[in-house]
Amino acid sequence: MREIKFRFWDKENKKMIYGAEETYDYGASGVPIMEDNFGLLLKNSGEYVMQFVGVKDKNGKDVYEGDIIKKKEEYNKRTHDALYKIKYVGTGFYLELITSYAVVNSGVVMSFPYGAYYVVGNIYENPELLEMSK
Repeated sequence: MREIKFRFWDKENKKMIYGAEETYDYGASGVPIMEDNFGLLLKNSGEYVMQFVGVKDKNGKDVYEGDIIKKKEEYNKRTHDALYKIKYVGTGFYLELITSYAVVNSGVVMSFPYGAYYVVGNIYENPELLEMSK
């Protein structure tokens, strides 16, 4: 069974918070209110919540929606690096092409890869990686 976990981009403090599914609030006294507020987090900040896709990269790092991965591709008998953004589309996680030697247009969506790939960043902490397609 796949492990279900989430992370959250804290826009105000510009940092990634892991374990978002265990979110709870603190009362005025600083004592935690033991009530699940993950649903409230999703409702108010859904675009910043990212789910673990259930796999690890070649270095053993968890892969999340919003991550940017680098994968080797072969084109014209040469090996080149391609960058992809992990995204959720309808019923599963897919890769959106950011840049590749072999493909001119970005935005191509394909199923999750097999083989060697590794996380090089994410869309919030490393937005410059998204600019490589422009």
